[in-house]
Amino acid sequence: MEDHPTILLIEDERQLRDNLQLLLQSAGYQVTTAANGVEGIQQLREQAFDLVLTDLVMPGMDGFKVMDYLRDHDPETVVVAITGYVSTESAIRALRKGAYDYLAKPLDVDLMYSVVARALEKVRLQKALQRSLAELQAREEQLLKAHMELEQRVEERTAALAHANAALLEQMAERQRMEDELLKARKIKSVGVLAAGIAHDFNNLLTGILGYVSLAKVVAQTNATVVAYLTAAEQACQRATALTQQLLTFAKGGAPVRHTVSIVELLQECVSFALRGANVRGDIQIVKDLWPVDVDAGQINQVIHNIVLNAMQAMPGGGAVQMRAENIVLAAGVPFPLPDGRYVKITVQDSGCGIPKEVLSNIFDPYFTTKSEGSGLGLATAYAIVIKH
Repeated sequence: MEDHPTILLIEDERQLRDNLQLLLQSAGYQVTTAANGVEGIQQLREQAFDLVLTDLVMPGMDGFKVMDYLRDHDPETVVVAITGYVSTESAIRALRKGAYDYLAKPLDVDLMYSVVARALEKVRLQKALQRSLAELQAREEQLLKAHMELEQRVEERTAALAHANAALLEQMAERQRMEDELLKARKIKSVGVLAAGIAHDFNNLLTGILGYVSLAKVVAQTNATVVAYLTAAEQACQRATALTQQLLTFAKGGAPVRHTVSIVELLQECVSFALRGANVRGDIQIVKDLWPVDVDAGQINQVIHNIVLNAMQAMPGGGAVQMRAENIVLAAGVPFPLPDGRYVKITVQDSGCGIPKEVLSNIFDPYFTTKSEGSGLGLATAYAIVIKH
């Protein structure tokens, strides 16, 4: 409401209308007049007023219809009714129509000023309440927006912390893997130094024993029984020689002598040789146009042989060893300790009972075996060769 409240006065008696306009203007109000209800509604359509003073009984359109219009189009407008027919019925009807109060003719000027002042105070309080509600709603919207922004920031920060935590855990896991690999490499190196000396000396002894067994077979060639025993001893020495040779291969740790070769025939021959005479069949699947590889063919043959032999021993009741060879390309960020580039991936799978979880971390340790007749060097040797490649 402005400093000078606006009032619409609707009165069909011209003299009374003019007098009331002068009285209200002298009190500091801005007064617009209308001679009947039709003119009053036209004024209401053109502008808003703080207060409407309307006669109830007028020709054409009476004050009750004006109040109906205000109730439908501007229910916040305060109305004071003017009537010359003071009765309980007309007063109640006016109040039910939404009138704030009513004035009876002939008008009491002091009472009129008092009613108008109270009505405009109501207007002022209504507008103040509306402003407060608007401010409250705006503040609530600001708080809601701030709350949503805070939730979004919390979510973003939580996601960032989760990502950082995942990255940290991954780094810790990678560091642990590297430490495990380093420890395993040191263990293999230490065992290899010891194994090399023992294998070398043992191989020299076997060479001497084999020589004497061969000489004994020549001397005793007429005695079939003795020759048979000597032949068995010779075969045992040869098996021991093969074991020492595998031990030396594991212990030497020399760099592989690489050549670019096709690995297709190597895989086929190695699997066929390892499974010869066994109740285990080999199933080899090799993609067309398999890339050639840069490897030490002899060492990789040893790796495949040891793995296939280990798989065969895991299936004493028979089964199948499946081997797949395929081309793959490693890009940056893959979880493998290998540089980017093209590789041939070889997968070996058997249908055995599997490896117990509690010993899985030990399968590449030298001399570790779960088989009664195993040496514990097969997978350790394969691991050492692959690492050097």
